[in-house]
This record gives sequence, C-alpha cells and structure tokens, in this order.
Amino acid sequence: ITIDTNMLHLGDNSYSDRSANAGELQVQTDGPYYSKKIKIPSITPGSKVNLVIGSIIGVDTMMAKSMGQNRVNNAYASPPEVYFNGNKIADIQVNGDGQKIKVPYNLIKQNQFNEITIKTGRNMSQTAYVDYDDIEFMNLSVETR
Repeated sequence: ITIDTNMLHLGDNSYSDRSANAGELQVQTDGPYYSKKIKIPSITPGSKVNLVIGSIIGVDTMMAKSMGQNRVNNAYASPPEVYFNGNKIADIQVNGDGQKIKVPYNLIKQNQFNEITIKTGRNMSQTAYVDYDDIEFMNLSVETR
C-alpha cells in the first residue's frame, strides 16, 4: 500500500553542514511531524505487516554518529519516532534505505482508516529552545506478507 512518494522534510530548517547528509537535503520543512491516514484492507491473521521507509537521511542520533553517518562534533539528536494509531512502534536510529518497521497486528483497524505519524528528533545539546533535527524521507509504504 503506497502511503506517500514525495520527498518530505521534517525539522526547522536549522541544521549544520556537518549533519548527516546535509548536502543532500532538498526541500523546505513541513514542520516537526508528518501524519497521514490510510485505509488498510482485511489482512489474514498472522500476516506480517511492515511500514517501509524507502529512504531517510539527516538522522543525527548518537548511534548514527557512532557509525560515522554525520560529522557533528558536540551534539546529537533524539531519534525520530514512528507512531501507528497513536501508539509508538519505533525509534529510527540510523540513516538508510528500505528500513522496515513492524506494525503490531492488534493495532491495525482493518477496512478502516489508520494513522501513521513520524516525529523528528530534537537536538539534545540545545536547552535554550527546541531545535528539531532536520530529516528527509521518501517512499513510505505498508507491506503485508
């Protein structure tokens, strides 16, 4: 099930050129979160359901830094969070393509609208104001097996 094929930018348009993939960020921010409702048809009990993020860049978590995905010296961000029907189902720790996030079967409203929300992280070193981590992602889909 295709959710969105657009390039989406979350954050506040304030980021270092040392941030993960900073030179590749392409579009202006859509704010600190993305939310969309999608209808999911009947699914056979026991089926595996995954939210798939085709590509995500800009994640500046401590894990991403430890993997050499950014060059920010003295800061890191909390991970972007993924929610399904208001329930947190994942933290996104690293940048990459084809990331799959398991959607618990019991959270799915079959033949009804379900809400998927992604919230960007925050710079954990900034205390004077909220500094959102700028990320971009594209090609969101739901996969069932």
